[in-house]
Amino acid sequence: MVFSEREAGIQLAIPRQINASMNTYFIVEDNPFYSHLLKEHLLQQQVAVHEFDTGDACLQHMYLEPNVVFLDYYLEGTLTGIETLQRIKALHLPTQVVFLTSQQNLQIALDSLRNGAFDYIEKNEETFDKIQDALARIQLLNELEHGRASLFTFFKNRFKLGGIHKPLVV
Repeated sequence: MVFSEREAGIQLAIPRQINASMNTYFIVEDNPFYSHLLKEHLLQQQVAVHEFDTGDACLQHMYLEPNVVFLDYYLEGTLTGIETLQRIKALHLPTQVVFLTSQQNLQIALDSLRNGAFDYIEKNEETFDKIQDALARIQLLNELEHGRASLFTFFKNRFKLGGIHKPLVV
């Protein structure tokens, strides 16, 4: 299912109000105790953290262009975790979504990954370690993407590539 920005309930024309060099993380969790624990863990990394208890509230703040959204599968409110994920992905932002759930359910994991989640993490005693692993992989992915973009720019400028070219026929 594909949503427009308007259908996702967000306006991206609002300018960013945060330091562009600081990572921004969203926590979408309807359990205030767990949300607070996760926020305290993430704040140790010198990042901006915003907490939301519904998918709707998260979507209303996507103009902040978070680097990562930690999203609970079961949420109170009008949107489920999967529906929130679909609407985030419809915005085509470079935001990675990490699902957090207390459910050990293969179908939920598959649904979240099929819909564009970066990772699926069960809430248990290993959660914070797994979050750190996911953040390290996201950082690596971002570095690889930056390197790929730099190489593309180099070759484009070096060989005057641009636009669509017809193949050379000899």
